Amino acid sequence: MSKFGEDADMILEMLYNGEEVDLDKMEDSIQPLAAIIDFMKEFGLIELKEGTVRITDSGLELLVN
Repeated sequence: MSKFGEDADMILEMLYNGEEVDLDKMEDSIQPLAAIIDFMKEFGLIELKEGTVRITDSGLELLVN
């Protein structure tokens, strides 16, 4: 799996486990964070609402399977 995919999986797992995802703090350790977030949002894996990131049913299904 690519670094991009590993980082996307890590973010989904954090959300699944109920961890708070602070995008500002993650930006230093995950590059390119904006591209990963855009990809996950575009494919319906996450939702961004009022500064909060939430895993969607599609994102959950990807993790479980």
